[in-house]
Amino acid sequence: MTWFPTACRGCVCYCAVQVRNRFIDVKAKEDIIRADRKAENKLIKEEEQAVQLQRQEQKLAKKKKDKLDMRAMFRTKAQAAKAAEEEQNRAAQAAADAKAGKKKKKDPNAPKGASTAYIHYSVDEGVNAKLKEANPDIKPCDMTKLKGVQWKALSEEEKKP
Repeated sequence: MTWFPTACRGCVCYCAVQVRNRFIDVKAKEDIIRADRKAENKLIKEEEQAVQLQRQEQKLAKKKKDKLDMRAMFRTKAQAAKAAEEEQNRAAQAAADAKAGKKKKKDPNAPKGASTAYIHYSVDEGVNAKLKEANPDIKPCDMTKLKGVQWKALSEEEKKP
């Protein structure tokens, strides 16, 4: 601390009290200025952080919007493809219906078609009885196989109904 001559009790002497008071006043003013600067810097940082946060939120919102737009675009493409496929299916069905419409519908009361000689042979009770006598524990599918083997062994004249 430096000593300056000042008036103290009417005389000139070196008094550190006033110098110290002046120093304290200057120091206090500097502290106030520093505090103000810190507060300003803090506000500036908070504003910058808020701006950065807004930018990040805007980027995220844009990414979400772009993602939704891409999904919508793919959906519309997929929907368009699906609609085209359905249209093709409808056209094919219409063509099939047109062909089916030209044919006569089958009468449910009409007689069935002619049975083949093999059907007559396999339904014959005598053949079934003989197979069951020879093989009492035979399963129906095995019986059909045996009938097929016997049918192949028959001559052309025996196969005629």
